[in-house]
Formats: sequence, C-alpha cells, structure tokens
Amino acid sequence: MPSAFKQRSCADRSVSIPSGPQGQKQMVIRNGDHFSLNQKAIEFSVVRIKFKNLFMHYVYILYSEKTKKYYKGQTANLQARIQRHNLSMEKSTRGGAPWKLVAYFIKADRSEAMILERKLKNLGKERLEEFIRKHYRVAVTDDLP
Repeated sequence: MPSAFKQRSCADRSVSIPSGPQGQKQMVIRNGDHFSLNQKAIEFSVVRIKFKNLFMHYVYILYSEKTKKYYKGQTANLQARIQRHNLSMEKSTRGGAPWKLVAYFIKADRSEAMILERKLKNLGKERLEEFIRKHYRVAVTDDLP
C-alpha cells in the first residue's frame, strides 16, 4: 500500500484515507456517510450521490412457450440477464429456453427491486397476468399467453 494512504477500520468496512500535506486527512467515510474535511472531498461526495442514482435495477418477467410458465427476477443489467437465461446458463430456467421478455419495471435500487420481485413471485399465474395488464403499459402485454 502506498505510504500516502493509511488504513482505517470503520464499523462496517475498512477504508483507505488519502493523507494530505503534513498528514492531514482529506476524507473520512463511516457507514456510507461522507464527512468531508476539504473542498475536494465535498465535491467527491456530491458527485458520488448524483452518480448513485444512475444505477437502476430492473424487475423482469419472462415467459416460456416451451413450459408455459413465467419466471420473475431482478437485475442491474437486463439485457445480459435475459441472454444468460436464453443460453441456459441459469439452472432455474434451463428447461424453458428460449424465454420471451413480457414485462419489466425499473426501480431506484436493489432493495426496492427485491421487494417487488418477492411480491410478484407470490402471485399465481392469473393474478400475475392481471398485474402485468394493469401496471405495464406496452401493447405487447395485450397478447399475453
């Protein structure tokens, strides 16, 4: 580790803190909060907060003509995830490939996506199709299997 960095341990993780002139700390991070001690650290904190909102998570619903079943899941990269399902790289969907994307919903973060995914997984087939028709506004959903 470069001598310009000191290793500090916080409650939930270790953090490297750059040392400035005369050993002054430039930024302290504890439990995800930023406590800035100079202008550079303040600018970094603002950029990080703005950048965090760019990471969205998707809750998606796939349908297999082969098995006549729906699959519900969540991911940060929708295209790559669907590709993994269709290439039979996922054990849970291997028998149903090819999968067709029926609906997807965008959530601000993973925790929100996981909550919706859990709710969708608890719905039966008829209630799931009703949910899609009611909440997903795309013409394709009128032709649900």
